[in-house]
Amino acid sequence: MSAEAVAQQNRDVKAVIELATMAGGMLLSSGADTKRAEETMEYIMGQVPGGNTVISVISSSIFISYTPEDEGSPVSSIRKIKSWSTDIEKVHVANDVSRRFCAGEINVREAIDILRKTQDKKDIRYGNSLHTAVPRRSPDYELRGNCIVRRAYGTPGVCLQKGQYRRIFC
Repeated sequence: MSAEAVAQQNRDVKAVIELATMAGGMLLSSGADTKRAEETMEYIMGQVPGGNTVISVISSSIFISYTPEDEGSPVSSIRKIKSWSTDIEKVHVANDVSRRFCAGEINVREAIDILRKTQDKKDIRYGNSLHTAVPRRSPDYELRGNCIVRRAYGTPGVCLQKGQYRRIFC
């Protein structure tokens, strides 16, 4: 698909808002902090030309509103986060989809489909064992000492202290 065709599909504001809301919701419900979810949503909404976007994220809800430059009707979305877990794989997928969408590698419909498929997967519930916290299908993370780190960056993912989660950097 050409870059021009992808750009045309990305102009569907409602679909981009749905994508931003899904990605932000997946990040929040999977253990990412509110700032990370808000920034990801801002990057996604930055692909919509013109207009004014307002995004607010708290630990239990996402609010997003877009007003076109021509002062047309604003489009808004609110999503309640009903449950939380720590699922590094879902955080990784949401970040990857956001990056690929913003780079024009995938269109808005493909991005939404990927997030829906990932969202439908059963949450990974971690026990006290660090080995159970390493995402099995994600080659991007590995176990180093008492931390799960991203291979590409060497940054901590989840650090455990005496079997308890201490920090999450995803």
